[in-house]
Amino acid sequence: MSFFSQALQDVLKQRDWQQKDACAAFDLTTATMSQYIGGSRNPAPKQLSQILNALTPPESAALLVATFRDAIPDDKFRDLVLLTDTTTSETLREEAREQWRSIPIPEDTMRHFETLMNAARTDASLRDLIASLASFVKPEPNEL
Repeated sequence: MSFFSQALQDVLKQRDWQQKDACAAFDLTTATMSQYIGGSRNPAPKQLSQILNALTPPESAALLVATFRDAIPDDKFRDLVLLTDTTTSETLREEAREQWRSIPIPEDTMRHFETLMNAARTDASLRDLIASLASFVKPEPNEL
């Protein structure tokens, strides 16, 4: 199961939504939603935007971070935490930014990501969410 699929299932459960409710809210077909829920496919940038725009900021953050978690290697995902950790030095944050610039991310998804990063700088709950999702990342060999 993908991280996105699990996060989407969590959102639907929290909202007490059935699949048909999500389809209506996100303007997606039942077949497409089944694939997302089942983890056989993640949304394209356009569909991801439709979903994120229909949710609250914390829900959107959970799905966006899960999308990145599925698509980005562990070492690069670890840099996401550095970008939002206000205790991280500016040097480490800049190194993390450089790492992220090297990843091909669709423009729409990147806009959502930038919104998330800006919000996480001032919203402790979003920072905590990102950190908790990062806990699924395998530790570096030197961190064992």
